[in-house]
Order: sequence, then C-alpha cells, then structure tokens
Amino acid sequence: MLESTTGGNNPKERLIELAVVCSEEPENHLARLRLVTTFIAIGDRERAFEVALILSDQFIEQGLTLLALAILVEASPASSLDPVAYEDAIRDLYRRSSSIDENFDLDDLQTRLGDGIESRPTITRARLAALPEDVMLDQIGIIGTRLPPHASKGLPLPLPLFSEMSVDTFVDALPRLRCGTIAEGDTLMKEGDISQTICVLV
Repeated sequence: MLESTTGGNNPKERLIELAVVCSEEPENHLARLRLVTTFIAIGDRERAFEVALILSDQFIEQGLTLLALAILVEASPASSLDPVAYEDAIRDLYRRSSSIDENFDLDDLQTRLGDGIESRPTITRARLAALPEDVMLDQIGIIGTRLPPHASKGLPLPLPLFSEMSVDTFVDALPRLRCGTIAEGDTLMKEGDISQTICVLV
C-alpha cells in the first residue's frame, strides 16, 4: 500500500488534505491512489471501491493505462464488496489496453479528452471539514474522481508486460500485485540480484 505523507495520523484529516491536493493539482494522480487506500484504512471500502472503478475507467479513457492498473491493485482489499464488478473492471482494462480499437476515431480524441480548460470550484480544508461527515466523505469521493478533461494526450496503450497473458491469467494476477512508493535515490535492485519480483514504474 502507498504510505501516507499528508494529514498526520488522522485518516479523515488525511482525506481532506488529499481532496485539496486533487483539487489544486488535478494531475497529481498519486493523491488519487492515496484517497482509495485511505478510504480503505478508515473502513469505508464502499467509497474506495466506487472511486477506484470510476478512476480506472477515466484513466483508460485518457491513455493512463498503468494508473488504471495501479488503482485496481489498490482497490483489491475492497473487491469482496462486488467481485463481479471488480473482475469486469480488470477484464475491461485487459481488453482496452491490449489492443487499440480499430474503430477508434482519432479525430474524436480531442473531444473525448477535452481541451484542458475547466472551471473548478475552490476547495478548502475548512469548507470540507465544516460539512457533516457523510456529506464530506461523498464530496471527497467526487473531488477525487474529477480528473482534468485532458490530463494526458494519448490512447489506451498496450501493456507489453502483460499482453502475452490470457485474460483469465491477468484477472487472477492483478489482485496479487502491490503498489508502493519509491523515494529519489532509493535502490530497487542491484546488478546480479536474483530476480524475485517484477517492478512496474508508474
């Protein structure tokens, strides 16, 4: 799981902080991943699952395939709420990232992704904290899934690491993956190390 670096030790304060980050830095997708894990940490698996499924679909739409993979990995602890929907999301990721739809209209790309200009309401910690708890958590979920209309130009890209897998193997493997953070200067592996893991950098 991703380690928290914001909001101190209070998970609800951390959620507010992450919502503000998502609002002020719309392309900070690490904050969106942390929203999902923090919802799970406070026991709100339903919101975590809902946010993850929405984000996965949006990430794929914007060509951010590895982020879609990461968000589904982070949502795996909540997948028991609706195993069928979770498996469908994994299968959709596999289908939409393994090959580019021949019917995809390149002229429509700008329309689908937008032009990057969108008016956004100002979100403040104080405004969120003043809301009743359920309303606050709903608003944080909405903020977290409000991607910029054009976060990254691109098409859903094949995942060469996984494209040789069958869809069933991919569905079985994805929940076993784990996300983590790497600080600048950290060593992932050294030359000559015996391979025991595969690292996918997002």
